[in-house]
Amino acid sequence: MPIKLDGVMETLLITLYVRAKDAMRTNPVIHDKKAIEII
Repeated sequence: MPIKLDGVMETLLITLYVRAKDAMRTNPVIHDKKAIEII
């Protein structure tokens, strides 16, 4: 069953993805390890 995301939910998912990508960098700005777990 596909999950339908629109509006605010989709925007929050994009933000979470970017936070996870940042946390995986050598010198992360935010250090959000929970974002990595969620993604």
